[in-house]
Amino acid sequence: KWPAPPAEVFALLGRLTERAHGPLGPCLPGLAVDGPATPADLAPRLPPIGAAMVMSGFDPSVDKELRQALSVTASDGQGPRSERAENATGLRPGDPVGVSLIHGDLEMGATGTVTHVDGNRVYGFGHPFLNLGPTAYPMTRAHVFTVLPSLDSSMKIAAMGPVIGTMGQDRSTAVGGTLGAGPRELEVNLTLTSDRAPDRQFRFYVLHDQILTPLFSYVAILNSLICYEGQAGAMWVAATGSVSFGSNGVVQIDDAFTGDTAPALVSAAIAAP
Repeated sequence: KWPAPPAEVFALLGRLTERAHGPLGPCLPGLAVDGPATPADLAPRLPPIGAAMVMSGFDPSVDKELRQALSVTASDGQGPRSERAENATGLRPGDPVGVSLIHGDLEMGATGTVTHVDGNRVYGFGHPFLNLGPTAYPMTRAHVFTVLPSLDSSMKIAAMGPVIGTMGQDRSTAVGGTLGAGPRELEVNLTLTSDRAPDRQFRFYVLHDQILTPLFSYVAILNSLICYEGQAGAMWVAATGSVSFGSNGVVQIDDAFTGDTAPALVSAAIAAP
């Protein structure tokens, strides 16, 4: 038989129970207030909610660096590849919804919750995604397979679906958009030809944005190179192709790079125009 716990243990448990059921007070680390804490006392200590990113087909090192750069939370996803929806389908408050950065053979975006639907207008997340103001994100359906709850950092396993509209606003309190046709995007057709493997072809779509289009074009091309050709060691890479700007003309690409950083250099050369 174990000895009976001392009275001090019961007293400690009693204090913990009172603290758990009582209002927030000066027990919070680093918070010194007289009496129970008010929302005004707590507000400066509340961090903003991060968007739950979904990445499929990306090398773990690229995944980690992107999450750190975008300051977003984790959400694992290996769902079906996105395809354009011919007809917009309705959303209801509480439904999952996605914002796409890249879709096709590579998948990158964020999932959140629909807050309110007004006709074909959709408001979601309840917090910013990247807080870029006016935007043109493809709005997608999303599916949450399960949630992994944690007092430290919960995570949901989600996948993004077809494009069903355009998210035109990314503000401090929400993202908002309209159901219907998706926005204009950059279509990337990439063929990798190597002496060590058969040709590999990729097609993906990158959102149209002055800041983000070059970044995510670079990320997608670099990821394709390091995943299907090589990430370390000296390499020689030749790049040929073109970038079309519609009525503004075409930029031809014809260059070669060598050395340990050849994949990064060629990806930057393609994304630069």
